[in-house]
Amino acid sequence: MEPTQREVDRDLDTSMKMFERVQLGEVAPLAPRAPRQVLLALDGSTQDATSIEITVTLVNRYPCQVSILAACAGAESVAEAARARLSGSAIVAAVGPEDPFDPILEAAAKHESDLVIAPCPFGRDFEKIGPDSAGTVVDVLLARLNRPRFVVREPHEIAQPAFHHIALRSIGENEAAQAAAVWAVTLAAAGGSLELVLVFEEEMRENLSMLLKSLDLNIETSDDNLIAALRKAHIRLHRALQKSAEQFDFDYTLTVEHPPESAPFPDRSFSALSLVVVALERSDHMSQGYARDCVLHRRQPVLVVPRN
Repeated sequence: MEPTQREVDRDLDTSMKMFERVQLGEVAPLAPRAPRQVLLALDGSTQDATSIEITVTLVNRYPCQVSILAACAGAESVAEAARARLSGSAIVAAVGPEDPFDPILEAAAKHESDLVIAPCPFGRDFEKIGPDSAGTVVDVLLARLNRPRFVVREPHEIAQPAFHHIALRSIGENEAAQAAAVWAVTLAAAGGSLELVLVFEEEMRENLSMLLKSLDLNIETSDDNLIAALRKAHIRLHRALQKSAEQFDFDYTLTVEHPPESAPFPDRSFSALSLVVVALERSDHMSQGYARDCVLHRRQPVLVVPRN
């Protein structure tokens, strides 16, 4: 008897799964990385309240130690109020008249902080900086701070459960995507959702097209083919996030975003986001400019995660 279409489809699916296992090997769920040392940098701005709420959320979830840095004049009272809410935390003195980014970098190194939380812009009124600038301090931290950092662009209510909807955004082939995914899994609330957004920009399209044509002049370099290649490049991460979602009880989706220049951050599903996580490969990679754009244009807190 001839096999039915359902049997053919089932056998094909089984064969494809076997092929994927051979190609990928065993893919385990991502292990959460609980923060141990958190540096809370305050500047006396209205964003400080959001930074403190994020820190309180982390302390309630994980047994982490918090160091509080009042890096600007006038932030001392806010730091004292934060210490009152965060039992066991310690205030770190900002020594000398340096630029605010110096004591932040020094405190992060001294206390071996694995997470830094700071407002944007730092030490300047948002009205004076304007919507197109992150401020010097944040620009320096993006370039020089070699550890994950929460950036709070404007006051934002931290709804409970915190981090219920997370967008993990990675641009191009990004070696920081794995580390960023670990932090996204760590923070994702049970019963919430996590979306992996692979950003496919014009620069990447041109680079891939040139590479493929150098290998084969007759190869077709349509956007569909290039997007398929981008998905395949992240297949192991995709499988790991799928398994993480099953183990830690959150919904997971994968999308590829190819935004036009006029709308780099579509509002499609981000109005209810709790957190944006961005993978930052290195300072001369396209991901640095993209991380900065996310900080500038996202209302939600942004967690920028550099490569390990």
